[in-house]
Amino acid sequence: MALLQDGRSSKLVYKENGNTYTIAYGATSAVFSGKTVYYTYGNTLVKWSASTKTAKGVSTLKGNKDPIYANDYIISLEGGCRNYLYYTSYVGPLVANENVDQYSLKTNKSQCIVKNAYGWGAYSKYLVVPKSSMDPAYVPLYVLNMSNGKLKLLDQKTNRGTLIGHKIYYAKASGSSPSNNRFKIVIYDLKNLKKKTVSKSFKGYYVLDITAHSAKYTKGNSFSNPSVIKY
Repeated sequence: MALLQDGRSSKLVYKENGNTYTIAYGATSAVFSGKTVYYTYGNTLVKWSASTKTAKGVSTLKGNKDPIYANDYIISLEGGCRNYLYYTSYVGPLVANENVDQYSLKTNKSQCIVKNAYGWGAYSKYLVVPKSSMDPAYVPLYVLNMSNGKLKLLDQKTNRGTLIGHKIYYAKASGSSPSNNRFKIVIYDLKNLKKKTVSKSFKGYYVLDITAHSAKYTKGNSFSNPSVIKY
């Protein structure tokens, strides 16, 4: 299965035994659970069955409209486990005002799990959840166990991160302001649930990008000519 995006529209397809089935055009987000696909049109949740190749509307999810694109709801399905789906919903009025909500497939009801936060990657039953912030220099980073709704704090001060396979790579920050920040790149393994520091400490304002082997960061408040640390 694959969600193919094209600008602000997207084509959702399901591949099976060499055949490709078009599920929907214009789907804004999707999660796959076995042979069931859940996807959204704005704030409408739809269920598509690979067995019958049919779709039906399930529910209306909580969320507010985009302040820029007034007719669009900002809702993004992030993952699912057992009888629950998890999604990020925009609550406004500021850009960073988001919540991570849990939707019950049994009761068709939603509840907020984490306020002022969003999901940016899932592996198995775990969802990576950083807190929302207008200032990305210091962001608490959590892992949500989607099977029981429990949160685990990885670090209170983080700056930039990425999920590669089953490993979270993120920059752990120390300092009271960007001008005296120091960072270390840390890996959190979602298989054994252990942390490991993989880089030496380095001074910088912001971390711009993290890969499995290096990180780009700024030494000042300019984003041009970033420095690179390898590990």
